Amino acid sequence: LTEHHRSPDIRNVPVAEIMATRIEMVDEETPISFAAKLLMDKRISGLPVTDDDGVVSGMVSAVDVVRAVQQRLDSDATQRFYAGMLPRMLLDARASESPVGTAPLATDTLVGKVRDYMNRALVSVPPDATVGEAAKLMRDKRVARVLVLDSNRNLAGLVTQSDIVRLVADGVAGAHEGADRSGQS
Repeated sequence: LTEHHRSPDIRNVPVAEIMATRIEMVDEETPISFAAKLLMDKRISGLPVTDDDGVVSGMVSAVDVVRAVQQRLDSDATQRFYAGMLPRMLLDARASESPVGTAPLATDTLVGKVRDYMNRALVSVPPDATVGEAAKLMRDKRVARVLVLDSNRNLAGLVTQSDIVRLVADGVAGAHEGADRSGQS
């Protein structure tokens, strides 16, 4: 490819250019069942969690919700209860063509607060970090998103793996459009 056809190096794009700034959040006292519903309704995989002072104290993700369900199912009383119900619920979910995650098990099984299941390890970058730095942090920490926190640790935004993939796809599409136009007379 000639210099004209190369896509820009996305690694140097500031995260502030791709981060989401309208972010759904929950506080530590939110029922985990509500967080699960919010994740599903908004089609997102994680939510920042705030403490009583409104400061970001962690993240709760779909993985944490699955862990909450598993812990609930592993308890003695519910294990006996659901041992008889689980096959019926799976059949009900299949009959209604809904995924098992939306079967009655989801809200009936989840008890506790977000604080009981959230991840308190904050994986974050400052607003002036680059996409390359955020991507490396995601890879190194094995997370799907990074918080963008300002110098006062206030939430400025959120960058997800999908945001980075979208940036790459847009760059590739732009490079192809440029190549198509340059071939026209």
